[in-house]
Amino acid sequence: TMLASASQPSFDYARALPLCGILTEGSSQFPFYSICAQLPVDLSSEKESHAYLRERGWNRIVYKIFSDHILTEAELAALFVSWNRETIKSEDWYAYPEYEVPQKMNPFVLHKGENRLLLYGNAIEQCASAMEMSAIAGRNLANLAVGWGRKRSK
Repeated sequence: TMLASASQPSFDYARALPLCGILTEGSSQFPFYSICAQLPVDLSSEKESHAYLRERGWNRIVYKIFSDHILTEAELAALFVSWNRETIKSEDWYAYPEYEVPQKMNPFVLHKGENRLLLYGNAIEQCASAMEMSAIAGRNLANLAVGWGRKRSK
């Protein structure tokens, strides 16, 4: 869920907002996994972040919220001062897979031949689903391909 608002002063963790995020654990009493203020990527210091927020106005900060359901009006009211329901954007995002032990994992190397190599980058998605994991998977695949190419050229 994405929304623009100011954090609710009565919310226990409001003092942590807006400059940092809040992460919770599965057994948390809160109706979300995480809340984080969305700031431009070109801000390089806390001082710049404060200046940006002062210029923009503390009551119009955009927050990204991860939760296992669309937050109700009551849950939003406990977290935020005000919001426009029409500007809230919620997506059903399957970012939190359920795991079981032992977990059967698909291989990264699907086929290795003398002149061919078939790699599966999304095998990592079974154990952790995030853009960062996809970046790591891409790097790992590049390393596998380079290693395979070096062995093949010897």
